[in-house]
Amino acid sequence: MYGSCAWGTSFQTNTKDRDNKLELNRDFESFIESVYRRDANTFLSYANFILRDDELARDAVQEAFRIACCKPYEVMASKNPTGWLMNTLKNVIRNVRKSQRILERRFTTYYFEEMDQDAQIDGNVDLMYSDLISEEEFRLLKMIVFEKYSVSEAAEELGIGVEACKKRIQRAKMKLRKRLEED
Repeated sequence: MYGSCAWGTSFQTNTKDRDNKLELNRDFESFIESVYRRDANTFLSYANFILRDDELARDAVQEAFRIACCKPYEVMASKNPTGWLMNTLKNVIRNVRKSQRILERRFTTYYFEEMDQDAQIDGNVDLMYSDLISEEEFRLLKMIVFEKYSVSEAAEELGIGVEACKKRIQRAKMKLRKRLEED
């Protein structure tokens, strides 16, 4: 006899296993429903605090519960099933933030490539963008974007640590993007 997970995972069962799974499914359904009713708002508040976006937070909580529904044996075998679900939510949030960073890097790369092309056409990038952010921030972005320094090379040039350099680049990009959107 064959069964399937709601997400398409097939598994082979015999009659005894099927009866045990049905019992587990009933127990798991009532467990997951009680956890959802009791803790969904707490999970949502946590996700919203980290992601700072209601829609992303809702999606993250739903994804955590979806993952739990696909792994009922793992959840129920845990000493702390609610903690298991919270850890799953943390992993989902981590993945969402990672995806956001990747998209932001792609956007920033594209944006600065466009800016580089515009600067080549117009001739002088210093005149176009240097007044939008501080001189130090502009110098750092110019080293990274136009002069193709690596982060570690830029950090060494400026006499700062690599992590500090990454943070400064991030702040400078955000500040420049904000200023350009205002204009």
